[in-house]
Amino acid sequence: MNISLTLSAKRRTAFTLVELLVVIAIIAVLVSMLLPTLNKVRRQASAVQCASNLKQLAMGIILYSSDQKGMLPPTFIQGDTTRTVYPDGWWFATDLVRLKYLSAPNVFPVAGGNRDFSGSSVFRCPEGLIDSISAGGGAGAWPTDNVNNAYALPNSAREQAVGFGVASWYMLHSGVNTNSNKLRTNATTSTPFVTFSRNNAAPASPLDDAALVTELRTADFTRKVSMMHRPGEMVMIVEAGSTNWVYGGGIPPTDLTNQVPRLGARHGKVTANGRDAFTNLAFFDGHVSLYPTQPLSTKGILTLSRETVFFVGLAK
Repeated sequence: MNISLTLSAKRRTAFTLVELLVVIAIIAVLVSMLLPTLNKVRRQASAVQCASNLKQLAMGIILYSSDQKGMLPPTFIQGDTTRTVYPDGWWFATDLVRLKYLSAPNVFPVAGGNRDFSGSSVFRCPEGLIDSISAGGGAGAWPTDNVNNAYALPNSAREQAVGFGVASWYMLHSGVNTNSNKLRTNATTSTPFVTFSRNNAAPASPLDDAALVTELRTADFTRKVSMMHRPGEMVMIVEAGSTNWVYGGGIPPTDLTNQVPRLGARHGKVTANGRDAFTNLAFFDGHVSLYPTQPLSTKGILTLSRETVFFVGLAK
């Protein structure tokens, strides 16, 4: 009698196959409901981490400028071993780390070796594209294009040879050293940082020693913190892959008032046409804000000048 009661109790406490399947189905439904929320939280955390990275980069730039009597660094100088002036070039991420204003992993731990992207980096956006995609100096037509959200390493060949380089998923607010970026003649379209990739002699020629020294010293391309009269509104660092992200490129119209900037859109919900999302901008006072890119894509880079300034001439 006792044995029979024990067996009966065991049968009553065991799961049937139907009950087990019901439990599994309920768990699956709960997981499917939670996953979008968890993914949204993860992306929000990535956007916050990205903003934190930008704050650290802004502080590094401010410290560098303080040590250089207010001078801002160039974004990029094309390397050329035939020169004696910057033969290895200059790349803001690599050289700010080399000079110990910031700390980040060297992607060429062995001279002449392959790239190594292991380890976390203040120059890496958590929602930037994977290591296999490089901006390569180009730019996409819209903020969500892959090339705008890839990493940049413009002097990679020379940095690989010497065994030191730092990749960046962020870009200083810069334009190339051409007429549109001259302070004296085009202050309203001049960026706070300058990329030196060519000699402005006509026709344009490579930067030899004399040309590079002239370009670096000319008032046209000299940039100082003191020029940023509204530091809380002047953009310092953006999410982008091009060292010339402000000028050119994009679907028509391409003038400065209405152009599509070469800006990355990595955060938040993508627009229905797939072209825009949200991006972090770091300012000269050190704060970082998240902005939608659609107003810049549809109305142009000058449309935010009341609160967000992109050109030196508008910062007075």
